[in-house]
Amino acid sequence: MSEELKNQVLTDKYFLRDDDGNLLETKEEQIWERVSIAIASVEEPQARKKWSKEFYWLLENWKFVPGGRIIFGAGNTSKKRITNLNCYFIQLIADSIEGIYKGLSETARTLAMGGGIGTDLSILRPNAALVRNSAKKASGVVPIAEMFSQTSGLIGQHGRIGALILTLHCNHPDVFNFIKAKDDVEHKAIRFANLSVLITDKLMQMIESDGDFDLWYPDIADDCSDEIKSLISGIKGYIESCKDSDKTAFNSGTAFVICSDMIEKIKGMFADKKITFIYNGCEQFYNYDSEWFVFYSSCTNEFEIRKKKIYSTIKAVDLWNTLIEHAHKSAEPGVLFYDVMRRNSTSEYNGMNIMGVNPCSETILDPMGCCCLGSINLSSVVVHEFTEDSNIDWHLLEKLIRCGVRFLDDVLDYNKGKHPLLLQELVAMRSRRIGLGVTGLADMLCKLKLKYDTKEAINKIEELFKFIRETAYNESERIANEKSNFSVFDSKLHFKQNRFQRPDNNIIIHEKLRNVSLLSMPPVGSGSLLTQTSSGIEPIFALSYTRRSES
Repeated sequence: MSEELKNQVLTDKYFLRDDDGNLLETKEEQIWERVSIAIASVEEPQARKKWSKEFYWLLENWKFVPGGRIIFGAGNTSKKRITNLNCYFIQLIADSIEGIYKGLSETARTLAMGGGIGTDLSILRPNAALVRNSAKKASGVVPIAEMFSQTSGLIGQHGRIGALILTLHCNHPDVFNFIKAKDDVEHKAIRFANLSVLITDKLMQMIESDGDFDLWYPDIADDCSDEIKSLISGIKGYIESCKDSDKTAFNSGTAFVICSDMIEKIKGMFADKKITFIYNGCEQFYNYDSEWFVFYSSCTNEFEIRKKKIYSTIKAVDLWNTLIEHAHKSAEPGVLFYDVMRRNSTSEYNGMNIMGVNPCSETILDPMGCCCLGSINLSSVVVHEFTEDSNIDWHLLEKLIRCGVRFLDDVLDYNKGKHPLLLQELVAMRSRRIGLGVTGLADMLCKLKLKYDTKEAINKIEELFKFIRETAYNESERIANEKSNFSVFDSKLHFKQNRFQRPDNNIIIHEKLRNVSLLSMPPVGSGSLLTQTSSGIEPIFALSYTRRSES
């Protein structure tokens, strides 16, 4: 790796400057000291000196690389309006003008404060669907995707391009248009966003069996039964009877965080009626096999009655082949195996159900969820490197894991009041989601004299990540004993999830946990330039290469 490139990244992205652009920092040691003192400031006063020392040790020589927003933002007093979290997921709360522009506004605010964005567009009605305004017909998903892309392109960030991923469910009638959206010869369409299609088990099953696949959407309906109208009237009455704080939370769109039991009670009123209630866009309606839907949006404070409409029935393999063809042609869209993500989620209870991803997709997120990321430099934990006695220093690795978990958990507290949006803070503090990852895996294997794709390397990696997982969970439990659980933790519900029921998991059930999720595998782009190692868990693709930086 080039030392010159590393210094350029430090200078362009991470060293602090005054208002006139003059460097306030010129050495890595200044970053380590600034960040360690800032993050330790959330500990009890008598423990701050201890933890700032521990965090400095953690960061020193980049044994641990925090997310870029943490490196730049922690202790940064020259930039007031920045978040210390790399990315967020923002859901569209309604299929309406108000919902779209609220989503664009929230995206702009988050990008302006340094956060990347994931957004799912599946709630939007398809091209040519009926609308109740002068347009008569909807423009569909793709033009709205272009609006989000332009927003990302217009808002610059310190030393980086705004990160944005837009997703669409595979059942959506506009999915073919979405797949083809970046086919223009000059690649100017949706230039400032990545695209991915949410793939379900049902689609894959139909592909394998050469079966048919429905593209559908819940259209606005006027022909619902008196039973549905009466049900909605009863729900409005229930909301009016709630205490004022719950009523206010419901009308403002925060009830799914502040009083999720209220939402669950309303859903219970629809149970066994083939009707699904979607509150403020906080759920993926395609998860349900219902004929009728009721959407509530805090933008308009209205209940919309929707009816499932099948727009077309296709051969599933045609959708798959189109996706593959255009991914090859324009490098997009990508695919996200949505049902697999949900099965492997650690937060499918108490209102924390995942709905989307961050721009690099290493973290699956609930609505308004955030990425609190940091990566252990695996190249730094090898002893007797490049010899027959080379091995992992397990004691050192354990200390890095434990210190890293506490560091990231403290970042969540340090970032209070610094999130772009109030709901992002409420969600972050509800679940205390963190993402401890690694970088330099390929370098570690080289030092251990193990070839990347051999059985011996795979066995060592399995041993390594089992150790990381068990140590991280143990440390989260220790912190929970010292401080508290994340607020909606339920041990029985948590460890009954599909993620923990696989026979090969051997997960230890913990009675307490500080964080709903602990592990993530980010790509560690500029972070790996600081460690001077391979990126994340990727192999070494070439011994040398030319790197071009658009920024």
